[in-house]
Amino acid sequence: RGFSGELASLQSIGYREAQAFLRGELSEEAAIEAVVLTSRQYAKRQRTWFRGIAGAHWLEEARWPVSLRREVLDCLG
Repeated sequence: RGFSGELASLQSIGYREAQAFLRGELSEEAAIEAVVLTSRQYAKRQRTWFRGIAGAHWLEEARWPVSLRREVLDCLG
């Protein structure tokens, strides 16, 4: 549609890899693997960053979704 691949919004996870796939630089399988890897790397950076926040309360995924609402409300209350 005429949007430049250089736009910041098109540099986010998934878009870069999709562009590389559409340009023929990556196979579909390689693009998917790259998205998975990049997503994991981003999540790791987020975990590292959040560890430095005093008072952060971690929500355990194993308890989702049944008690998630209650836990979030308890944290906010």
